[in-house]
Formats: sequence, structure tokens, C-alpha cells
Amino acid sequence: TPAQEMLFGKSRRRVPNWFSLDLPVMLGAAKDEEAVSFEAAASQKYFYDHLPALIEQAFNEFNQVFGTDIQPLKKHHAAGKYLLVATGGQVQELFEGIGSNNKNTGLISIVQLHPLPAALAESVKNKQAVTLLEPVAGPGQAYSALYAHLRHQLPDAGKLYYARHNSGLTPGNLQQAIDHMRAGKDRKEYYLGVAFTRQKSNYPAHEILLQEIGKQYPGLAEESLNEANAGPARAGSTTGSELPLAVRVYHDKGPAYSRLSRFYNNTAFFYEQDEHEELVADPFAATPVTPAASANFFNQTGSRSTLPAFTPEKCTGCGECFVYCPHAALPPVAIGVEQLVHAGIGMAGARGKVITRLTPMVKNLAKVAGKVIGDNDVTCVNDFLPDAFASLAAQMKLEGDKLAAAEDEFKAVMAELATMPVAVTEKLFVTPDAITAGSGALFSLAVNPAACTGCGLCAEVCAEEALAMVPQDNEILDTVKRQFALWEQLPDTTGDTITRLVHDQDYNSLAALMLSRNYYMTMSGASDAAFNSPYKTLLHLVTVATESVIQPRIVQQLQQIEELITSLADNVHSTLSKALPKENLHSLAAALNDTRKSKISIREIVNRLTSQGTLLDSEPLGRKTGLIDALKDLKWALSTGPTGVGRSRYGMLLAGNDALSWAGKYPYNNFTTPVIIHW
Repeated sequence: TPAQEMLFGKSRRRVPNWFSLDLPVMLGAAKDEEAVSFEAAASQKYFYDHLPALIEQAFNEFNQVFGTDIQPLKKHHAAGKYLLVATGGQVQELFEGIGSNNKNTGLISIVQLHPLPAALAESVKNKQAVTLLEPVAGPGQAYSALYAHLRHQLPDAGKLYYARHNSGLTPGNLQQAIDHMRAGKDRKEYYLGVAFTRQKSNYPAHEILLQEIGKQYPGLAEESLNEANAGPARAGSTTGSELPLAVRVYHDKGPAYSRLSRFYNNTAFFYEQDEHEELVADPFAATPVTPAASANFFNQTGSRSTLPAFTPEKCTGCGECFVYCPHAALPPVAIGVEQLVHAGIGMAGARGKVITRLTPMVKNLAKVAGKVIGDNDVTCVNDFLPDAFASLAAQMKLEGDKLAAAEDEFKAVMAELATMPVAVTEKLFVTPDAITAGSGALFSLAVNPAACTGCGLCAEVCAEEALAMVPQDNEILDTVKRQFALWEQLPDTTGDTITRLVHDQDYNSLAALMLSRNYYMTMSGASDAAFNSPYKTLLHLVTVATESVIQPRIVQQLQQIEELITSLADNVHSTLSKALPKENLHSLAAALNDTRKSKISIREIVNRLTSQGTLLDSEPLGRKTGLIDALKDLKWALSTGPTGVGRSRYGMLLAGNDALSWAGKYPYNNFTTPVIIHW
């Protein structure tokens, strides 16, 4: 163009090189208002006004080279009285399927959006009605340039309908838009296939939300056209009788947008069950947030064909498998025999069994078990604990009722623990038990049946072949569920064991950290990461390491807060004690009698004593009691908080490309900390 010749000369690069070491210039200078207005006006006249001719030239050249005739807009039966105007190919494909049933109704599919084709204005003239169909734009974007153009070409506002549709537009939705236009309905602007609420829901928890929306926004349902509501709830659908551990630990006492239970009942459940017809554009959909750990809702059982099977006798406890698992679906534990038996006692007690005889025997039972384990091949608890109990009972010379009672209690414990797979490894059991009898830890590995995708990565990295992928059937699945449920009830790996392994140069320190469920579950749940598992694994390692550094400091901070609370409380008690009369209790009695309340606060007593002449500086005392309350609030926020798991130890900002696409895929949230996704 003439303007380009003035800028570049007779020729230029196809893509101008504005940032050139040979021709240094500054880009992005902050212009004043006058310069900005000059730039805008000049861009329009010297660049954009040339676009129609340049685009037409490009279309013609493309046709000559490839034999494909590209037109700025495509017409389909556009001579009728009614006309649909749309962009892209989605509406065109749907219209071709239903167009034969709609006489006198045509479609113009716009290919060239900017600048708009001049032929569009001529095409919409003399139509009885025109409907513009456009995808729902971003928040705050009321009208598009295309709508403004059509509104200008159709001065009779009654002729133009404006339908904003969702990405899942159906033939039924398109037919609704056509019928709405042909019937001359009064509502000219509406949403198509985007429900804000529904008349009813198949699920009571969701029904409550719909009723609240209808109550607060009574006319909102009329602003959208939608196909009929879904039919009865699908067979097998459940509202989550087996909620995962990562979800169950949350107390859900924060604001509604952060509650996992609310998100599950109104969103995640319908994604998991593929019941998208139940979803609505509710107020929560207006916020770009996904509650923590929501990925755990999406059970992978129906999506996989294989599961990893654990062979304890081959396992060395190296940790490669659970370190590399991208979905944190292989939770490990290193547990001593004493811990294990106490856990079993707790489980039996939860079922109503009273354990009294066995409890005093546990410590000695662990020591005896160490010798039994050393003399036998052990792959599960049943391989050593019954023999250890029998040996200890003989050593203690238990007989008669005492022996029968102990055996009965032991039987109840074994009912909980017998089938638990355990590996006797050099690092975890043999070496420490040789130093101190009973101090060895058995290694066990569970499979999270909800999170495991059956990808097989764990089996690939296991050099000892202690993990192998086997076909998933009901028997295997029941075993996996039972073992994972047992793992959930076991105590965490002790800090002493983790510290010892972290400082062991021959052991993977990251694997040592992941032996703690508090660290391992910093990320959890499956996601769409089939081709990005290395990146998800790497990010999991980062969260584990970060949590392991920050969490002990939080524990230390909590201890300091508790010490401050105790110190301040003692000081307040001492001050009050000194102020109270010791011999003549007249002033105290007067302070108490001067109220008609059955209960009176310490602060009120202090005020009454002060007013009656007892010297007490209430101002610093009030500050101290206020500080105690503030410290207690901080302690609660750090240790418990509205979520039940305490304040997150860190937050993350993920700025990446396709390698991190899985991290921000709605409605999956694999993280337990606040995360910002920035692309």
C-alpha cells in the first residue's frame, strides 16, 4: 500500500522485524492523549481501510493456487423471509441437518469478521426477522461489533433477535431459536442452551440451589431457551457414599464458594456422571474458582482396565513407584509392629470390641514379632503376628480364662489386619530392628482405587518387579478397596523414621518425605495428564518438598503461640488474684451483689472493683485478654480453620504452556493449597 511504501520503501519483510539489532527502535512508548488519537486515526486510514481489498486479493490468490473458493460469507437458502446469522461452522452444520424442515428460513455463515463483508448489509435487507447467533462472550461484554452492525442495518429493532449460545449447541436449541423468531416473540435478547435455573432437579441437594435462584431471581428462567429437563436419575448414580479421604478431611465451614460438598452436589457430581443436562449457570459459575482437592471426586474405576498388584516379597521399599506416580495413587506407609497392633486395636474398638487384655502385651508382642519376622518369609501380617502372639502367650504363661480372653481380643484385631500386605526391607526393618528390638518398620503400599488410572508407570519404574499390572475384575477391585480402606485407618509414618531415611545417603530423600501422608497428599486425584505425567510428577515433588519445609515451622509456631497464651493467661490470673481482697471480702461481695445477673464476666467484676476503690489498672488487663483471644484465633486458623485442615502452608502461581494444561482443567483441582493459573 502507499502507506507501507512510505514506511518501508519499495519492499518489506512479510512479517516486519520491529526489534532489530541493525535498526534499533523503541517499542511501546507511553504516548500522550494527542499522540494516541493520531495513532488511532492513522491506523484506521492508512492500514485498516486497505483490508477489504487486501483480503479479497488473498482469497483470489488462494483460489488460484489451491482451487478453493473462499467467500467472506456463505449463504444457505438466504432468500427466505427469516434469516439466521452466525459465525463459524457449528451453526452451519446444525442448520444443514434441520434446514429442510424450516421453509422460508435461511442462514448466513460469516467467515470474515473484520472488516465485516459489505455484502452482509444487502443480505439482511427486507427480512421479516433476523436472528444473530453468537457464542457467549466474556463477562461484561454485552454486545459484539457484529450485533451493532446488524442493528444499524435494521433500524426496526423488532426485526432483530440476539441469541447468545453455549459451545454445546444442539439441533434442538437451533430449532428453538428458529421457532422463537418465526413466532415473533417479544423477547429479543436471550441465551440459547444456557440454563440459569430449572423447574426441577432429580437430586435434592441441587434442587435446593435451584429453588434459591428462583426465589432471588424470579424472572431469570425466562431469559434463556433450553431443551426439556433431564429425565429420571440414571441407574447407579450415587451422591457419593464412598467419598475419598482427601475430601472427607475437610470440614466445609468456609463461604459457600469454597465448600467441597457444595461443589460436589451442584457441579462435580454431574461432570462425573456425565449428566450435563443438570448443570446450570448458577452464581458460582460466575466465579473462576474450583475448591481444593476436587479432582478426588472423579473416580477412575470405570475408565481403566488394569490395576497394579503388589508383590511384597520382591519389594525393597525404594519408593520409586510412589514417587513417580503422577496421581498420588500409591500411598505408602512405614509402620512398626507396635503401631500396627495399636491401630488394629483401635479399629476393633470402633466396631464395638472391648480390648483390655491385649493392650498391655503390645510392646512385648512387637519385640517378639521382630524375631518371628527374621526367621520366616513374611508377605502379610498373618504370616508373623499369630506366631508372635502364641510365643508371647507361652512366655507369659497365660492359661485358662486369661488366655481365652487375650485370644478372643487378638482374633478381633487380626480380623482387621490379617491380609495387609507388608514388605520386610533392609532399610526400614532389618537394620533398625537389629539395633533396637521392636524398632523396625514394615513397609506397605496401597492403591487408591479412585485415583489410579491404570497407566502402568509404577510398574515400569519398579526394577524389582514388585508391582505388575493385572486385569481389573471384581475380585481384584474389592481387594484394592479393602487394602486402601485399611491404609486410611493406619497412623502416619513416624517423624523419626522419615528423618533417619532423609539423612541416609543411600535412600531417596524424596521417597522418605512421601512416606508421610501429610506430604504425599499435597497433590492428589487423577487428571487429564496422559501425555504430561512427567510434569505432574515434577510438580508433586515440588509441593511435597515445600510442605516438608514449611509444615514443621508451622508446628513450631503453634507451640510458641500456645506458650504465649499460657504465659499471658498466668499473668492475667496473677494480676486478678492480687487485686482480689484476701481478708476483707466486703468490696468483692459488693461487686457481686451489685448485679442481678446469675452469671458475670471477669471483665465486669474488674470494672466494679475499680469503681468501688480497689486499685486495678484495667486497661493493660483488657489488652492482655484481647491478645489472648487474638492468639487463640490465630492458633485455630493455623491448626484447624474453616476447612478443618488448617491454613495452607504456601500458595502457587502456575504460569506455563501445554505442559501444565492439566493443572487448570475445570473442574479438576489436584491441589490442597491456593493456586492461580496464569497462561
